[in-house]
Amino acid sequence: MKFSHKKDIPVLKIITIAWVIFSIFFIGRSLWYGGIMLTYQKGLQDGAQQGYVKAFSDIATAAANKSCQPFPLNVGTDEDGKAISIPLINLNCIKQKEQTTATTTKPKDTQ
Repeated sequence: MKFSHKKDIPVLKIITIAWVIFSIFFIGRSLWYGGIMLTYQKGLQDGAQQGYVKAFSDIATAAANKSCQPFPLNVGTDEDGKAISIPLINLNCIKQKEQTTATTTKPKDTQ
């Protein structure tokens, strides 16, 4: 049995074609997953930014109450799982109370 060299496919050519196909697949997969991860990270960053904006706007809204009552700011939980809360009040309410107290109490004259 004689084989013609024209019909034989060289092994190096098969390996090269397989390597090119594998490389294209691997690079395409890496780019695809890289794009997905960038989109995911961008979504996380946008969500975190919106959360910060919402938290600060909620604090500002609570501080602007007309009744000048303290409002709680929850900052986390302790070891027992209880919420840690800090009471806050608008600084203008404190100033207003100081002004009211100062005008109602006049200094006594000493003679």
